[in-house]
Amino acid sequence: MASPSRPFNSWDALKILALLLMFVDHAGAYFLVHDVWLRAIGRGAAPIFLFLAGRASSYRFSREIFVLACLMTLSNIAMGDYFHPLNILFTILLWRAVLDWMKKRGKIIEKPLEWFIGATIFILPSYFLFQYGTLGLLFAIGGIMQRYPELYSRKTQRLFMVASFVAYAATFTLFFGFTVFDILLMAAVLCLDYLLLTRFEIRTMDMRHCPEWLVKLLTLCARYTGYIYAIHLIIISWISHYPI
Repeated sequence: MASPSRPFNSWDALKILALLLMFVDHAGAYFLVHDVWLRAIGRGAAPIFLFLAGRASSYRFSREIFVLACLMTLSNIAMGDYFHPLNILFTILLWRAVLDWMKKRGKIIEKPLEWFIGATIFILPSYFLFQYGTLGLLFAIGGIMQRYPELYSRKTQRLFMVASFVAYAATFTLFFGFTVFDILLMAAVLCLDYLLLTRFEIRTMDMRHCPEWLVKLLTLCARYTGYIYAIHLIIISWISHYPI
């Protein structure tokens, strides 16, 4: 867990935005199932989480994330569902493990285009095994490229992110059957994601004009995103009687 003593920063702010988009998405997934536009807006959450997984300074295995991921899976099994793809927490752990293996061996992403082609080839088969499949790897690589600007040109990074968002949008348009209106909503949210992620830098946020209680609440939510994600999904899945 991040140290509770450090001030609220841009990393925390991105996670709060992802949480808000996630809540919109899950409202559409579990309760307002006919309002597909909520799912379109919610598509903006996962790229942020996956990008931050790649942007992180350490890829060490997180037992907390693993336990939360297992609890979500056990919740599904208890509901009688045995075949849902592994949840996004497993996806994050998987790609962090891959990146950790590469980092320990001094390997880098030398040819982003080849990685993009390889990942896109396996989007559909991997999508049914774990949430977001190899799309998750694309955004994690985007995080790496943003973290090491000395290794990748600004143009290369931006092109890679644009291509990743296009692949992401196309995949969910295919699976969700979005209307033109839904696609436009999703495109607007993903454009916001693109602008924030390609310009991201870690810096302290000026929160002096915000109420102290609000700053504490936002800080708490940002530091315990994984817990919020897992616990709220387990609760609403049982309320709605629909697996995670």
